[in-house]
Amino acid sequence: MSARLVKLARNAAVLVGRPSVLTGLMVLVGLAGLALRIEHALTFDGPGRGSDYLAAMRGVRWVLEHGAPFDASAPLQVNHYPPLWFALSALMLKVGLPERSLAFIAVVGWGVRHLLLARLLTEAAADRRWSRLLALAADAFLPLSVLMSGKVNPEGLHATLFFVALYFLWRLERHLQEPAGPRWQDALWFGLFAGLAFLTKQTAGVLVIAAVMLLCWHVVAQRWGKGSASCRRNILRCTGIAALTLVLVTGWYLGNNLIRFGTPTPGPYSLNRLTSRIMAENPLVYAKPILQRRPLGWFLPLDFGYLKHPIGSFNHGVRPNFWVPLIAGAWGDYCNRGLCRLSGGSLSRAYWGGWLVSDRCVSWLRGFLLLGLVLSSCTAVATSVVLVRFLRTAGASGSLVVPVAPVLVLAFLMVFATVYPFDRGQAVVKPNYLLAATTPLAACCGLALAGMSRRGRTELVHGIASVALALAAFMLVFERFG
Repeated sequence: MSARLVKLARNAAVLVGRPSVLTGLMVLVGLAGLALRIEHALTFDGPGRGSDYLAAMRGVRWVLEHGAPFDASAPLQVNHYPPLWFALSALMLKVGLPERSLAFIAVVGWGVRHLLLARLLTEAAADRRWSRLLALAADAFLPLSVLMSGKVNPEGLHATLFFVALYFLWRLERHLQEPAGPRWQDALWFGLFAGLAFLTKQTAGVLVIAAVMLLCWHVVAQRWGKGSASCRRNILRCTGIAALTLVLVTGWYLGNNLIRFGTPTPGPYSLNRLTSRIMAENPLVYAKPILQRRPLGWFLPLDFGYLKHPIGSFNHGVRPNFWVPLIAGAWGDYCNRGLCRLSGGSLSRAYWGGWLVSDRCVSWLRGFLLLGLVLSSCTAVATSVVLVRFLRTAGASGSLVVPVAPVLVLAFLMVFATVYPFDRGQAVVKPNYLLAATTPLAACCGLALAGMSRRGRTELVHGIASVALALAAFMLVFERFG
């Protein structure tokens, strides 16, 4: 049976494996992904289903009125945010553009990420077009990415700047293997875009951690003293350039926060009036040590109640779990933001936000989540494979920073939600927080597939992945337009 499957996969590879066909499919996938995001940006209901649309617009209008970064008098939901997206949005409104045009910041941002993903994969695996096509398809048809690319909030801009910075960090990683060492231009661009990403959202701080991990790995694993003196000088020069650029871009903001709030990185619960209210409402929770604020089951991806109730609702009795909103939000519509438009059966308001959802949508999303759960598991395996391959080959293959960055994003979110376990009424873990990790995870899928060496198994895995992603694309398009 396995021999027949391998033979079938080989025959399919002959049909679609020609370079011209695969290149055309890559272009087609990119255009389809862009069209989905443009359509969503043009039709989404901002005040109703805009994913913090009202809070974001209050922040934009506050910046328009005050002409300065947020202080404690700014709206509670946004006063901890860095100013870049709000300043850019305020500028667009000031020159006369309509509010809906702000959604195209995220649409254009996805286009930049997608093109840069294609370039990264081309540089890493120029002769593996099939692997690159599958990674680009995963990036194009992920429901969360489509939803957030048409919304008015900082997530789209942050995800773009985050991935641009990660791309240049990946280039630094690659050049570490060369006798001449890394290039100062890549260090400059990394520092610049990492700083801009931090000025959009503080989650970008994980990029600095990834860079430090890369430097430490090189010093320890590559035996620093055995490299050439010119290479060591280049590494030190690049480290200094990246650090200096990062400080120049973000220093004014961090200093301003230190003066105003007493901390360089204020969070949504670090301002006194909000912290006191939250703690007053939950005295028993916040009196506990941090490590006791969440049960063990909250950290484990073993709560599958969302497969029955794919849209979040406190009425369904699904207990809080870290992974539920992320997986259900990545492959469905956990926060009920209007992804599915199918009609049929009765309508219910028992979901997040109280907006009507048809029985047909619920059934469709259940099926999509089953497929998404499998694809998420495969993505986790691919991410591990890329990292292990890098460590086993001493950096000659795979990558350290590409898989580490999304893992750090998840860890950052997990730590934050552990410190502030306030789930009812405020979604501490939201699917949109995962957006910055989606393109790096797609890159991991492409790198893992491109690194496969056994021909029969390679074709079989690529064939199965092609069918799964084609099905995901069909389900996404059908639930939007069917």
